[in-house]
Amino acid sequence: MAFDKFELMKKYRFRSIELLLNLNSFGFLREGCRLLKYKDFDDACEGLEERESTEDTRQTNDIANMDRVANGNYWQQIVADYNNGKIDAFDAEERFVKEYCKQLDTIFAVTINIPIKARKLKNMPKYRMVFATNHRHGLIEMADNMMRRWKQMQDAERNGQIMLFEMNTNFCGGLLNFDYKQIVLDALSDDYVKFDDYICYLILKYGVLCEIGKIKNIVKEMEAAGQIEIVRTPALTDTGRPAKWID
Repeated sequence: MAFDKFELMKKYRFRSIELLLNLNSFGFLREGCRLLKYKDFDDACEGLEERESTEDTRQTNDIANMDRVANGNYWQQIVADYNNGKIDAFDAEERFVKEYCKQLDTIFAVTINIPIKARKLKNMPKYRMVFATNHRHGLIEMADNMMRRWKQMQDAERNGQIMLFEMNTNFCGGLLNFDYKQIVLDALSDDYVKFDDYICYLILKYGVLCEIGKIKNIVKEMEAAGQIEIVRTPALTDTGRPAKWID
């Protein structure tokens, strides 16, 4: 889809606009290599299932159309670097998604994505689910939902097997070891900040693999230990007790 379709949303001043996009990032790069006559991307993406298309349909595509889809020609340098051996398929895909999300950021306030893996491809993403919104509550709800779905996918792949040590990995197989207390401390400052804004900052910095529930628990523990101060409005419940809500 041409990117200018998304730009039409700027004309409407809705209180909240949300976009959920299935981005076939590897398919885009494969087609880019074909059009620019670079080395084939298929070896790196072997096993990816794609929507079938006729040869006539493929021939109607061109570089100008790819620029319209990507909202720029930045993708051409990415596939050139892949063709020249400067980066591998994983790096090319990650760079493309990052640049594409930057284009969405010109329309929406925040953008996040999560790779969806195909089991037979080990850690290689089959495609990306990209979510963009202009409302922070939309970001928090979607990130939390994506995190739950990711956990469900992990459980399904384990097929009931219990893990001795719980680990998170990024989608290229690298181990992610989140120190949640340090994450909370690093994001704090001397100034007061709205809790929703604070959570949004953490999601955008660490991605959807950073669990919101664990962040909230750490914040509560640090408040109880007197390490941080939380100001609640109203400060008292309807029964006159001190408020303890965190959301």
